[in-house]
Amino acid sequence: MKSLEHITHIMFDVGGTLANDEPSYADGYAAMLTGLGYPSTGADYRQASDGAKGDVEEAPREIDAFKVWREGYNRAIIRRLGVPEAKIEDVRAAMKKRFRYYSNAYVYPESRFVLRSLRWAGYDVAIISNIQPVLPDLLLDLDLMRYASFAIASDTFGAQKPDRSIFDEAIRLANVDPKNVIYVGDGIQPDVMGSSQVGMTPVLIDRGGRVTDEQLAEYGGFRVGNLVELLDRLGVDPWNEEWLQDPSRIR
Repeated sequence: MKSLEHITHIMFDVGGTLANDEPSYADGYAAMLTGLGYPSTGADYRQASDGAKGDVEEAPREIDAFKVWREGYNRAIIRRLGVPEAKIEDVRAAMKKRFRYYSNAYVYPESRFVLRSLRWAGYDVAIISNIQPVLPDLLLDLDLMRYASFAIASDTFGAQKPDRSIFDEAIRLANVDPKNVIYVGDGIQPDVMGSSQVGMTPVLIDRGGRVTDEQLAEYGGFRVGNLVELLDRLGVDPWNEEWLQDPSRIR
């Protein structure tokens, strides 16, 4: 079994890895808005979110600035989906309440637990994803962004996995040697092939048991059936009493 003692950074895909992508974020958003009396579809949402990018300034990458930016961006989406100006704030408040229930079904049960455990254990966590729409907006809604140092979204970066440039950018932002990085994803081509070409150790999350270890051998990686298995491979004990008694270890 390959030693992982040199690993300092863990980077993740989102759809199919940290969060279930069925139903899609767009379909879930549209269903909630429809339930509030403004009928829409996932296709309507995707069109509105693309159009809303032209209604606001370019999204900043710094997370605190992004939180401010996303308020205007979200208002622009809702406006484009036919909500009257006078009702926008009421609809946004109602959507936030409904999303609490939706997000619990959308995020895999172990995702927050594993991300928190990795942070407690001292690993740096980041996210690289092709998922739509704007990635940090989704991660904030799903309460995943607080565990990550940064997130790179393909639609704002300008390249999709497996293009090596998006992985090179993650290495640059993390200021780390790629040999000290694990990348976790659910796809052979975008995630395993993409991350291995820059020298990261790829980990395939294979919940359906569809891939063999032999298929991953040429990429120098391995597979896990769920994210908790990753903790086992890293030797991370999520029930470490010292960590549990010191919440300051996780922001």
